[in-house]
Amino acid sequence: MALVVEFIDPARLPLGIPYKYMEQRIDEVDVNNFYYKYTTFEGGVLSKGYKCIVIETKIDIKGSGCVVKFNVHFHPLLGTEISDEEAVVKMSQAKSGILVKTLEEYLLASPQALA
Repeated sequence: MALVVEFIDPARLPLGIPYKYMEQRIDEVDVNNFYYKYTTFEGGVLSKGYKCIVIETKIDIKGSGCVVKFNVHFHPLLGTEISDEEAVVKMSQAKSGILVKTLEEYLLASPQALA
């Protein structure tokens, strides 16, 4: 069962990320299917000419491990030409890597969470 949430999170980013903050809205959480969708709508990479960035995360259980899939949808402002796309992708990958590492640490410390 999917849960649609309207929650705004002013995320403070760790060192190494080139932005000070991002505001995000959780769009959908489907616990049973390990799916999470959120939108970044202020701060961060949006200063580079984006209206918003929508990120979908899906975790597929495979044997004794899992495969994490990310779909990132960039929505540029009208009339904006994006020339720094590689930096945007690198920032998204870094943030996604932090999410995966945090999730991995939690699951290793709490294996009953998947029971």
